Amino acid sequence: MKTIRLLGRFPRVNYLLSYDRKSTIKALASGLGNDDSVAAQVYLEKIVQYPLGLPEPQQHLLQEIMDSALGPTVRQASLGIYRGPTPQSRFESSYTKHMTATLTTPRACHRYAGQAITFLQLAKGNVDPADFFAITFLRIFYPDLYERLPGWVGELTRKQGYDRSKPTSEEEWLQRIRSCGYDGDTPVDLMEALSSLFPH
Repeated sequence: MKTIRLLGRFPRVNYLLSYDRKSTIKALASGLGNDDSVAAQVYLEKIVQYPLGLPEPQQHLLQEIMDSALGPTVRQASLGIYRGPTPQSRFESSYTKHMTATLTTPRACHRYAGQAITFLQLAKGNVDPADFFAITFLRIFYPDLYERLPGWVGELTRKQGYDRSKPTSEEEWLQRIRSCGYDGDTPVDLMEALSSLFPH
């Protein structure tokens, strides 16, 4: 953007820029050195004189992308299961409760679904697809938390030397998740996502 502002003033030449406003303002604020979003917005207005905002993608369209990409897999895995939650119902619940706040653009949906299907094929049917899709979601969008999971496997599964006399409290889990660099409501959402993956 600085290059366009400094060097792009040619007669009868207009530029069409496609960008995400929130992330651009955040990057500009960081680049200005003071994390001042107001100053970043003023700077952006000097470059983009005629902004044309696009509406946010409608949720049902994003859900159609996910269902088209991952729906057939979880439905196939649910065939013949008549008792308890099926892979389909568990994935639909996981998507509704834990993924919609993150998968807010078609690009994010396609990125996630593409990796989920590709890596599931490498597992050659040795995993539950609903669990695999949930873990893949964490790996892609919350990598710092995902990298810590192997160290917590005993507590998450209550196996491998887990001390039942000293269960980990919710506050301890929140502190662990916060230590991965997440703040706001995100630690609570992630703790609930882990709880649905590891119900014990």
